[in-house]
Amino acid sequence: MVNPQLATYVFAPANQDEWARLPAIRQLLLGELAGQWVDYHPAPVSRLAEQVIWGLTHFLRDRRQTPLTRFAGMLYDCLDSKRIEAKDFVSAERIFRKLGKDYRDTSSGILGDYGLGKALLIQNKTEEALETLTDIPKRYPKHPFLHTVYLGLGDFYSAQQQWDNAIAAFNQVTKDSTFDGNYRLAIRSLLDVYDRMGLKDRALALARHYVARFPEDARALDLRIKVGLLLIDLLQFDDAIAHLKRLKPFVDATIEPEVQYYIGKSHMNAGRFELAIAELLRVKFFSKPSKLPWDVIALYDAATCYTRINNCSMAKKLFLQIVREQGAASDFGRFANTKVSELGACTVAN
Repeated sequence: MVNPQLATYVFAPANQDEWARLPAIRQLLLGELAGQWVDYHPAPVSRLAEQVIWGLTHFLRDRRQTPLTRFAGMLYDCLDSKRIEAKDFVSAERIFRKLGKDYRDTSSGILGDYGLGKALLIQNKTEEALETLTDIPKRYPKHPFLHTVYLGLGDFYSAQQQWDNAIAAFNQVTKDSTFDGNYRLAIRSLLDVYDRMGLKDRALALARHYVARFPEDARALDLRIKVGLLLIDLLQFDDAIAHLKRLKPFVDATIEPEVQYYIGKSHMNAGRFELAIAELLRVKFFSKPSKLPWDVIALYDAATCYTRINNCSMAKKLFLQIVREQGAASDFGRFANTKVSELGACTVAN
């Protein structure tokens, strides 16, 4: 230590000011938890002096654990890699239950209650988990960690398709105007809920709000594409096409095939099959290969468009191309072969 004093070593630090006097928080904390010396100082003389003081005050430290060291000890215990690999959530439940009880009505206590609720959910102890989680806002009103609690509740309700409860939980986060990471996650979660409920107009409004409010966000591009898909769902095909075409210059080669496909799909859903064929075939012949098989999907839809305009020979040609390129045993190959059989004996176009 730069200026070692006996008081520095008597007890493990319990607040931010005491931590500020220590040069190696993680090392000293681990040493306190293990009851062992942490060899930190590089100078032999200083290190020896520290060891002497540490030894003289050892009996005091062992007889008094601060809330910080006890809390950290529980977390290290809970996060032990062997227990996680073994999915030992029973131990996690025990640790968090003790944490919530020992530090009731403190900032550490809310973490214990939340951890307990999550551990109970993982073990399918749903009734006790919900009782624990829903009781947290009553016990810790206006606590900054409540946003995380509401997000966890919203995720659970969404998984159970309890849409009204999910919306209420996520809205507890979005009503705060801090616009932090929790706010963004809550907006995305609400958007997903509205989408799954079929409330496409509400989902569209949230997607537009998100990209306008957070244009540089890592998820903004995904949500810009989502705007196009929601416009398609709302049968606003011309708006969808215009939106996606404006988006194309700003996406890279890995995303461009998807955007181009949805342009063609919009024309297809609008019943403009000739335009749809032209746009869909651009994915196959002009877009670069991507991880997802947008080119195959586009080729299949283009063939389907040919059937809608009674061009049997071109439809059969494209379906057979899929079988040839993907293999008759593949999913795409089987579907395409079925279509070929349905088309019958029409001549394949050259």
